[in-house]
Amino acid sequence: MGNVHFFPRLTEELVEKSGYKASEYELSYVSPTGDESRITLSKGRVRTASDPAEVWQLRKDGLVLEKTVIVEYPEELKGPNGVAPAGARILPCILWSNQRLTSAGVITPDELMESSRLACRFKHKFEPGSLAGDLTLEMVLYVCAPAPSLEPGEDILMNEPGVLLGSLERPVIIDFDGASMDFPIEEFEDLAGPLWRMQFEPWYDPREDLFSAASFVLLLNAKHPDCPKIVGGKMSNQALLQEILCEAYFLIFERVRDFHDDSAWDDMISDSNLAPDSICSMLHWFSQRGEEPFDWSTPEGRMLSIKKIVDQSFMEDAGDE
Repeated sequence: MGNVHFFPRLTEELVEKSGYKASEYELSYVSPTGDESRITLSKGRVRTASDPAEVWQLRKDGLVLEKTVIVEYPEELKGPNGVAPAGARILPCILWSNQRLTSAGVITPDELMESSRLACRFKHKFEPGSLAGDLTLEMVLYVCAPAPSLEPGEDILMNEPGVLLGSLERPVIIDFDGASMDFPIEEFEDLAGPLWRMQFEPWYDPREDLFSAASFVLLLNAKHPDCPKIVGGKMSNQALLQEILCEAYFLIFERVRDFHDDSAWDDMISDSNLAPDSICSMLHWFSQRGEEPFDWSTPEGRMLSIKKIVDQSFMEDAGDE
C-alpha cells in the first residue's frame, strides 16, 4: 500500500469557498426562419426539453448549449489546502454524454477571462444527428496547464495536464423524448375484475431486457367504473392513475431487487453495465428525476421517492399545457 496515493478532490466546502456561481444551462436552436429560438427546460436532475413553438426537431435542427460560470476566488482551489498547485492553471469544462448513441465529449470555454476571478462562457453547437434521446452534462474542474514547480506541501496535489479534479455542481440529465417516463400500458375488459394488474414476462437480465411491453405491461380494466380515461381532452381520475403508476414502478424496482443475480441491483444504482433503454437503465434514469436524492435504503423509502417523482412529473406536464 506504500505506493498508493490519494489526491485531494473537490468538495462542496471548497467549491463554496471559491465563490463558484453558474447560470442554468440554456438550450436553443436555429429556426427555419434563421432566428435563434429558446428551448424550455423543466426543473430537477432529469429535465425534459420542449419547444414553445413546437417546431424544433433534435434530429434535424441540432442543439445549441450555453452556460456562464464565475469563480470569484480561484486561488482558494490551489495550494496545500486546495486541489492543484498554486502555479497550475485550472479551468472548468463540461463533460457530456449521450446514452442512446453511446457518445461523449468535452466542452471547453468559448470565452474566458482570467484575473483575480475566473469567468467562463460556454457555447457549443451539437450538429443535427449527433444527439438522440438524452444528454448528460457535468461541470468539472481540470488541470489545464501544470505548475512548473511545486511549493512546500504541494507534493500531494495532482499536477498533470488534463486531469479531472472533481465536479463543480451536480450533473444534469436532459430527456429529449420523455423515454424515461414512457410506461407500457394496455387495457383489458373484465366486469368482475380488479381495476389494474401488472403482467410480467420472463426476464433474462434486467440490465439488458428492454423497458417495454416485451418485459412487462400495466393492464387497466376498461370495464371498471374508476378506470382512468381521457374525457374531453382531460384525464379522469388522474390522482388514481398517479397512485397506480407509483405502485407499478415500485413492483418493477422490487422485482429487480429480488432478481437472482444480486449484482443487477447494484449495477442499477451505480448506472454500470446497463444496456441503453434496458429496465435497469430506465429505472436508474427515473431515480434521477427527483429534486431530492433517491432513497434506495428501504422499500418504504423507495416508495416515497417514487411517489415524489411521479407527482412531480404530472405537475410538470400540467404546467406545460
